Formats: sequence, structure tokens, C-alpha cells
Amino acid sequence: MTTLDTVSSVTEPAFSIDPNAVILAWNEGAERLFGYKAAAVLGRRCWDVLSGRDMFGNQYCGEACPLISMARCHRAISRCELCFRGAADQSICTGVSTMVVPGSSGADLTIVHLFTPLGPEPASPDKLAAIERPTAREIEVLRLLSDGKRTGHIATQLKVTEATVRNHIQQILHKLNAHSRLEAVCVAWRLGLIENLNDNANC
Repeated sequence: MTTLDTVSSVTEPAFSIDPNAVILAWNEGAERLFGYKAAAVLGRRCWDVLSGRDMFGNQYCGEACPLISMARCHRAISRCELCFRGAADQSICTGVSTMVVPGSSGADLTIVHLFTPLGPEPASPDKLAAIERPTAREIEVLRLLSDGKRTGHIATQLKVTEATVRNHIQQILHKLNAHSRLEAVCVAWRLGLIENLNDNANC
């Protein structure tokens, strides 16, 4: 089975690129998630299409892509969480798993990215009514997380212990049904619990 066949056969959103980040395959799941048809992206560089950023708004995708660098050096690539630009110019937060497929010559390789969407679709009033709303203090913690603050910085700013901050974060994750801080920030933004993140977390 070729890499193209592999990408086409998986149900998860996925695409493959060469070591120069040129998109080689783009499956139906990727079309649904990002909104771009395969014909519109094949042959283009992935960072030109998706412009990935981390939860702090830092540009992640580009000429110096760390995932491609690790693939070239045959290093293990851990799952990461990023926000991408969709076809409607919306931000889409996902978990990214990466698989490297060696070529027949041993020198060439193909990189396959598989995506797990984080958080729910943009919330309806019914969805907002169904959640347990975070407290005012938890909203403060969410705002600080969206600004890229770490546990220690949040504790200092709120004049509480780090254990208290971690407890607030656990309560936030539970209430928003989120599995990470990034997902919690994105869900809170979609629910309108915190301000638009275009200038900070870019979710």
C-alpha cells in the first residue's frame, strides 16, 4: 500500500507531505476539518495553507518547521496541539500526530500528519446553557491561560498557591469537558466566556 493509499484509507483527518512540506495527499477527513478541497491544496506547502500556531499565538508552521526537522533527523515526534487556519479563515484547534514513512532509497521520506479536533463545534445557546459555568475566579484563570501564563505566574498574579491554581484548572477542564489547557481556552472562547483570542491564543 502506498502512502497515498494509506492517507486515503484512514477515517481521521490526515494529509502527507514531502521533506519540503509540499502536500502530496489530502483525505476527505482533512477536507471536512479544514474546509479545503484536495485539488486546492495538493502541490502547495502546508504552512502556506494552514499557518499553524501554538496556543500562545507563536507561529509554528514555516520554513523552520520543527516536525520536518525531527523527521529528517530520524527523531521520535511526540503528539502536539496546534491551531490552524481553515478555509473560512476560522481557527481550528487540533491534536497533531506525525508518522514518518521512509522511501525505498532510504534517503527520501514522506511525513503523514493525523489530526484530532479539540473541543466542540462553535456553541449554540443550548450548548452554553448545558455546561456548568466556570466561576469568576476560574474565568480569571482562563484569561491568564489565554495570555500564555504558566501556573507559577498565575499563582503570583492572583496571590494564591500553585496548588490552588492547579485545582482551578482541573475544575475548568471538568466543566468544559476539555482534556488540556489549550482545549479549555479554545472551548471558553467558542462559548463566549472569554474575549476573542485573535490577538493572543489564536484558537
